[in-house]
Amino acid sequence: MLIVKAKVFSMDFWLIKSFVCDNIEFKRLDNYKKIRDLIRKERQHYQTGTVTVRIPHEISDPDKSIDYTISLLDKCSMLLSFAHNHDVFFNEYTCYEVTDEKTEPKRSCFASIVVGKATGPGPNIYSHGLERFISTTLPLIQNEDFNKETGISRAIVWYNEALDLGVIETKFLALLMALEIAANSYSEANPRDFLLLKEEWNQLMKEFDKLLKRIKITSKEAIDKLYGALGFARKGHIVDRIAYLLSGYELSQYNSEIPTFNKMRNDILHGRTLDYSSKPSSVDNAIKLERLLVKLVLTILNFQDKVNLIHSSILKDDLLARG
Repeated sequence: MLIVKAKVFSMDFWLIKSFVCDNIEFKRLDNYKKIRDLIRKERQHYQTGTVTVRIPHEISDPDKSIDYTISLLDKCSMLLSFAHNHDVFFNEYTCYEVTDEKTEPKRSCFASIVVGKATGPGPNIYSHGLERFISTTLPLIQNEDFNKETGISRAIVWYNEALDLGVIETKFLALLMALEIAANSYSEANPRDFLLLKEEWNQLMKEFDKLLKRIKITSKEAIDKLYGALGFARKGHIVDRIAYLLSGYELSQYNSEIPTFNKMRNDILHGRTLDYSSKPSSVDNAIKLERLLVKLVLTILNFQDKVNLIHSSILKDDLLARG
């Protein structure tokens, strides 16, 4: 049997010593509490535990075992970073062959990675909820159809990216990108007519084609741009698609926030100066967007009802609520 062991960095083991999710075992270091204090003091990444992955029997090659482990733990890293609200990552992979007589190392690998912050404003999932969170969400993240229908992996990646951005404008755009990814995926998986019925659009296209010929617009570039603009309208404005997404996940009480988010997006992209003195301020809007996105991700991942495991502020209706 083959196993792969790796180091995990900046994972919170405060109320847990170890846990197992399917073929993955997480275990904290014996001196974890001292390391945790060091991370908080220096705001640097340190190893906090180890992880052991049991390799499926159909994989017998050490190199393929490490590739399998890296792919699996990359998904865990994405989920754990979202749960912690700071980067959690794995490195220094070693494949072992385990027999009744001995455990023999076969292959080692040190991955080249780029990481961001080692600490954050507070977790989305409490440490004692990590086992349940990974057990619930990892199978969903591994499902290609689920990812395509929801866009959830890409949305979480953009959310995690926003955690490392200090400038409010770039942070807000990264968060909004995550929301738009989810909205676009939801609209594609659950098609609907936003402005006109399909038959009405077909008739409009016929009449529009006649109009272009009548007024003698023949430039291919102009025609492509005009049809492209109409095609954009056919899919619905992003404000409508986000509202459709939120309604689909029973979060429509936040639809009133969407026009404000869209205006702030346009202001940033067009180089306008943000008004930090307004009520709510631009900072407040970024906080609201982040909180809404967390609610949405947890809902998509079927984890929104685990009230004792989720940070208390996330469970409140007010998007600016504190714990």
